[in-house]
Amino acid sequence: QFADGGAKTCAGARHPPGMLAAKDRPLYFVDGETGAEWYQPLSMEQLQALREGLPAAGKQVRVVMSATGDALHSPTSTVTIDASRIPDLNFLASDDRGIQVGAAVPLTALAAALAESDHAVHRALAPAARTVGSVQLRSVSTWAGNLMGARKQGVTSDLVPGLAALGATV
Repeated sequence: QFADGGAKTCAGARHPPGMLAAKDRPLYFVDGETGAEWYQPLSMEQLQALREGLPAAGKQVRVVMSATGDALHSPTSTVTIDASRIPDLNFLASDDRGIQVGAAVPLTALAAALAESDHAVHRALAPAARTVGSVQLRSVSTWAGNLMGARKQGVTSDLVPGLAALGATV
């Protein structure tokens, strides 16, 4: 089940009590050698404040969802904002019109939603979503990041043919 990206939790895992009670909070790190900054906001308001304030301070900013593509191309910005934990970008909804997917949804979650859909055309796209990268990458990589990363490299994402066949709106 894990190899297919289907495992959600480790039933027998023990967590320190403080970990279970901990509340999410925005994160901020600075590389002591390079001065590069990394932010992880938890709301659209926090993201917007960073996107407005940092460039005003003369900093080059890039927004990512998990930055798994950094292995393929070196970032040139001095500030990275990871928006992957913002709930407004991390949603899956399904209705009679189709599936709505937030930009921060990992490929494993997209593949699962497609596989569980009532629509045969959605289920047909699930295998394509399951073949992008490795299991580990699909667990943290987002479908939107896959599309944008492929675009930056001048290639077509593995998801594009299926999304085009479905008439997807991105």
